[in-house]
Parts: sequence; structure tokens; C-alpha cells
Amino acid sequence: MSKYMIRPDELLAELSKAYPQPRVRKEPEPVTPSVTFSNENLYGVVVYVVGEGVRGQYLRHEYFYREAERWWAIRLGWVVLYGRLKENGNVVPLVVMGLPTRFVFQFKAEDFAEYLLDENVVGYLEVKESQMMNLERCMQGKDPVLIIDKYGIVRQDGFATPSEMIEKLVEQQNIIEHLQRALWEYEKNIHELEASSQMIQAENAKLRELVRSFKSRFQKLASEITSVQMELIRLREDLKVRAKEIEVSGKAEEGLKNIVDKLEDLIEEFAEHLQTVTVAKKSIEKEEEGEESE
Repeated sequence: MSKYMIRPDELLAELSKAYPQPRVRKEPEPVTPSVTFSNENLYGVVVYVVGEGVRGQYLRHEYFYREAERWWAIRLGWVVLYGRLKENGNVVPLVVMGLPTRFVFQFKAEDFAEYLLDENVVGYLEVKESQMMNLERCMQGKDPVLIIDKYGIVRQDGFATPSEMIEKLVEQQNIIEHLQRALWEYEKNIHELEASSQMIQAENAKLRELVRSFKSRFQKLASEITSVQMELIRLREDLKVRAKEIEVSGKAEEGLKNIVDKLEDLIEEFAEHLQTVTVAKKSIEKEEEGEESE
């Protein structure tokens, strides 16, 4: 037998190594998740190990004891929930890594003929029960991620128990939400004050315009009153002179005196009006000077 002869089984083995056959993925079959010694809320929860990252989703576990301490043997994997549509028989993913896809909101429950659960095992994790930082919250369905401090990294930050860190995070989140709400209220008040300020500025501009208009009118009125007052004074003096120059009867003289007295009363009345206008004008000028200084 020649040393160069190749046996058929060796050739097939080499070909299989070079060209491996593709793995045919079977259609996911309906599976009822079984959780050993655990709350059903743990099924599908993402497992995060501090220092390593996401290891997979929780599938099931068993207990065992080592040095009088309880350990968890967790089976990890990836879980995808599918739904088969009644209309065309297509299978669409509904929940991936514990999160809903867009198909959950696109279709209704009555649109599906059945649901299929695809569970792929990817690993195995042994961890102490005391190293699970938020186990109780996950079992109550409050947290979607199980945080495991396998190497004691988080506990070096000063938290005595895992629940303290969770409570601290929740407290800080509440403070942040409160501050965000307060900030929004402050911004809202600032916008309202800015709008009110703009309205007040517009009203002040209109009032200044009216003040200037009234000031101009008062100046014109004061000038007219002064002119009338001067004319009355001139007329009174003229009547006095003419009354002395002419000889008139007692009645005529008495009539002229009455006219002169009425003119004097009218002059005094105009003088009072002039004083009122002058005071109003000075008040307006003071208010205008105060607004300009502001």
C-alpha cells in the first residue's frame, strides 16, 4: 500500500472540517418556563455581573451549600417570545431580552394564533446568594436586571448591604426628578414673568406717550389762559381810564363799576386755573424725570 494513498474516511473528515454543514435551526416550539425553587418573576431577568458585564438571562437555578453558605447554580441563556399571526402565519418576535419589540404595539392579542418561546442556553453561573444585590426586588418584579457583585467590587464603596445601594440610587433618582420638576417650574415662572414684563413695558411706553401729549396740551392751555388773563387786565385798565374821562350819570358809572368788578373776578378765576395747570404740569414733569432715571 502506498504511503500517499488517502483513505475515504480521512478525506470525508478533512472535508467536514473545511466545509462544515450549516446548522438547521428548528422553529421554536411552545415551552412552559420552569423555575426551580424560585419566583416566576425571575424568569427572563437579565443577569449582570459587576466587572464582567451582561452574562445572559435567567432561565432556572438550583441550590447547593458550600461552607455553610447557600449558593445558586444559575442556568443562563437568551429568551425570545414569538407570536404566529392568524392572517398569514408569519412568526414575529414580541419580547427580546425582556424588552417588548414594536410588534407588541403594532398588533393586538387577538391577531395571534399562538405564542412560541425560544430558549437558548448559553452558560452557567455559580454565585453566593449574598452576592445578589437586588434579588428581592427582582423576585417582586420591580427590577428587570439582576445585579451580582461576585468579586466584591461594589461593597468597597461603603455600602453595608446591597439594599442600601438600591435605596440610595432610588433616593438620588427621586431627588433628580424633584430638581427637574422644580427647574421646569422655575423656567415656567421665568417665561411668565418675561411676558408680564413685556406687557408692562408696552403699557409704560403708552403711558409716556400720553404724558408727553398731556404735557404739550397743558403748556398750550397755560399759554392761552395767560393770554386771556393779560387781555382782561388790559380791558379792565382801559375801562377805568375811560370811566374817569367821560362824565356819565350815576347809573352809568355804577354799571361800569359792576363790569370792572366782574372783570376782576374773572381775572382771579383765570389766575386760579392757571395755577392749577402749572401745578399739574410740574407733577407730570417730575414723573417723567423719574421714569427716565429708572
